[in-house]
Amino acid sequence: MPSDLVVDLMFSDVLCVPVVLGQRALGVIYTQTQISAVEGGAVDISCSPTFTSAAFLRQISVKNSLWFSKGGVGGPVDLMSDPDYIGRVQYFCDPPLCTLRITDLRESDSAEYKFSLRRYRVESSSGSPGVNLSVTALQVKVLLSEYTDSYCRAELKCQSSCQPDHQSYIWIKNGHELLRETSSSVSLSVYPADRYSCALKGYEAFISPSVYAPQLPSVSVSPSGEIVEGRSVTLTCSSD
Repeated sequence: MPSDLVVDLMFSDVLCVPVVLGQRALGVIYTQTQISAVEGGAVDISCSPTFTSAAFLRQISVKNSLWFSKGGVGGPVDLMSDPDYIGRVQYFCDPPLCTLRITDLRESDSAEYKFSLRRYRVESSSGSPGVNLSVTALQVKVLLSEYTDSYCRAELKCQSSCQPDHQSYIWIKNGHELLRETSSSVSLSVYPADRYSCALKGYEAFISPSVYAPQLPSVSVSPSGEIVEGRSVTLTCSSD
């Protein structure tokens, strides 16, 4: 293959439009084009470069491949050198499959990802889609609640818009672990001072916002201090 030959990869919804090089056709097939994941977890994004030449397949390696999510001056920015991803990405190439692994996922990782080979030029500004990743945070949903004079009995569910492939959840009460290796739903008594949140087992650093029983309303007076007869005041009733 001539060293000065330039190849363009043009991406469509599932695969790139092949470019014919003599008897060789170059393309990329993504195993998935839409992926959802939970904040704090990990995800693998894979593609299969399609070459009709077995020699091309053998040339694929981590060193001559890159993944990118946003364009930069002069071409795509390799995630390995992107400050937002350093230390959180790995490349694996076992022909014919090339994989990008992102760990410690953040909501800001939600983006479109594309694959490229370093030795060829890629039209990163073509606007063609790659793989869309959506990262969402966990939240606690109150499924059922019953109130008494002193406490609330509630059924809580730990969830996100993405359904993770995890079977074990951790429930946290007032900042301390309450239940480990349990399902996504629990039934418990919630007292006025209690705060409950959840996390995926293995990703305890990414805790959901907490939920708690309804709080008693409070009244504030403005202006504060002594009230002089004949003056006006504002009373405000508020509840969390």
